[in-house]
Amino acid sequence: MSAPPPERVAVLAIRVWVEAGSEPRARVTATLDVAAEPPTTFAVSSVDELCNVVRSLVMSFLAAS
Repeated sequence: MSAPPPERVAVLAIRVWVEAGSEPRARVTATLDVAAEPPTTFAVSSVDELCNVVRSLVMSFLAAS
């Protein structure tokens, strides 16, 4: 009997804030495999950029499955 492969787990933490006169800003800290890679941080300055970063990270996680 063999053990099932270990589960991969990704984590994304998003911090969002607003500065006067500008679009929301955010910092995304993420790792696509908590057991194997250190976190990476992304800084964005618009909602569209934030959505693109999150979408890219999720798609990368799914592609590696």
